[in-house]
Amino acid sequence: MIKQRILPVFLTFFASFATLAASFEEITVSGTLFPIARTTICSQVSARMQELFVGTGDRVEKGQALARLDPVMIELDAKQLEIASKLATITLEEAQENYARMKNLYEKENEGHSSIPKKAFDEAKNQLKKSELLWQQAQVNLQRGNERLNETQIRAPYSGVITKCFLSLGDSVSVAPATPIFEMIDETKVVFEFSLPQTMLEGVKKGLIVSSSLFEGKIATIFPQVDMANRTLTCRVEIDNKEFALKPGIFLTAKLKKEE
Repeated sequence: MIKQRILPVFLTFFASFATLAASFEEITVSGTLFPIARTTICSQVSARMQELFVGTGDRVEKGQALARLDPVMIELDAKQLEIASKLATITLEEAQENYARMKNLYEKENEGHSSIPKKAFDEAKNQLKKSELLWQQAQVNLQRGNERLNETQIRAPYSGVITKCFLSLGDSVSVAPATPIFEMIDETKVVFEFSLPQTMLEGVKKGLIVSSSLFEGKIATIFPQVDMANRTLTCRVEIDNKEFALKPGIFLTAKLKKEE
């Protein structure tokens, strides 16, 4: 009997709270600032670290050289591929000359017959096709070798700030598993991320104003799924930070205002 009395009261309270949450005018929310982008920079080639041009806290521009790997072994590989490309070119030229000669003889009639058998002409034709494919393969390998050589220069994927440098001079860098070299962030824009109870789902939408003493912005993203562990809904506010006044990682409280 006691349980039967408590249950309706609890349901009435829960429904009242949900109605109140959906009709809020202003509430306080708490959350954390995150950079708009965070990247762990690795290498596309395996070698030893030869030079480090930047360190933790340095601001860098997109495409700027951050470090340089020892290129000696990769240069030797590229040289070998260059030689293979030249040999493939010579082989192709010889095959072209041989095919032209055999074609001329095959088409030249002597007493009503070709000067050479059809089999010899077909062999020259097939050898030319094979030489063309080998030449194309050599060019692809050479291009790949040159790209690997360029990859010994580690460059910034975008403008930002270096937050971590994981290596020292002489350390080994591998591709698999990937060795982290730097961590960097783009803080020209930051994201204020906060959570709300699922009971406020109906009252929250994109465009609602979120403000504090440090910033003012609008909800740009509402996560499509409620967190099953704590029954909360995550929202994000994107904030311009070109002066770098807002530091990622800061915990803040702000006011969420209902649309007027």
